[in-house]
Amino acid sequence: VFTGDELPMNQIAPSSLSDERRSSLRTPCTGLVLVSSEDSNMYLLEILDISVGGMRVRQPERPLGSCQSVEIEFEVEGESIRCRGRVANARKTEAGIRFVGLSSDDAVTLELYTSRRGWF
Repeated sequence: VFTGDELPMNQIAPSSLSDERRSSLRTPCTGLVLVSSEDSNMYLLEILDISVGGMRVRQPERPLGSCQSVEIEFEVEGESIRCRGRVANARKTEAGIRFVGLSSDDAVTLELYTSRRGWF
């Protein structure tokens, strides 16, 4: 499991150093995520980046609000991942979703994906 502590400083992204709230490093990702909100609305959103801890998505017209609980479903390199999430922040065109209840198998899949893609 990568925590960032065991990586040489030249491999840690500058953005991660300035944002101590983030516990895992993000990597660019293209794909779609199906987000189901508490009020039973479903949204197909574009993934902008991803980490073991969560993802950033592009959202039109701000359908997701901060602290909202959601169910999410997406694929990483052919592996389907489903889990709960909590909207950590919501802006006009983007939202950050923190994974909640991610299985250990899915966490390993995301760790492998981000380690192969490199940090930014």
